[in-house]
Amino acid sequence: MKKFLYFFTMALFALTATTLYSCSDDDDEAGGGGDGNSITINGVSYPRSQFITSEGSLGHFCVTVTEQVGSSTDVLYYEFSYEDTVHPSVGYDFSTKSLELGPMDSSFHMYKRVSGTATVVSVDVENGLIKIDFDNLKMSYAADDSYTFDGTIWVDYNFGR
Repeated sequence: MKKFLYFFTMALFALTATTLYSCSDDDDEAGGGGDGNSITINGVSYPRSQFITSEGSLGHFCVTVTEQVGSSTDVLYYEFSYEDTVHPSVGYDFSTKSLELGPMDSSFHMYKRVSGTATVVSVDVENGLIKIDFDNLKMSYAADDSYTFDGTIWVDYNFGR
């Protein structure tokens, strides 16, 4: 009986050790790493909206995130436009293409790029997605009216499928 209890205890310890073992860390890598499912906007981290999105295409893309407000979940749309005649590919930097952020309210004014970058780090044409690394991209309308994007996020993009 003692032998059985000893082997049972050892097996339980072995099982516990392998169950609690982690295969990788959860830290986002610099320069476009991470899973692309959240982004920081003005210092606040937001998860990517998985169900309600706005599909981009040549000349525009949308960062779509969710925000928990009390017991409800709001979807926030950040519509970007840029000037180019080719679809983005890995290494493409939107910040060099007259990047603008659409109106966030009823004022209809456009936010212009002040600093930072928005670089494509991955493209999934089959699923219509691009992964963009925002490196402290600051979009501003006035000195006291700006948005800063930081992090890596997947956005829907129509490649003309």
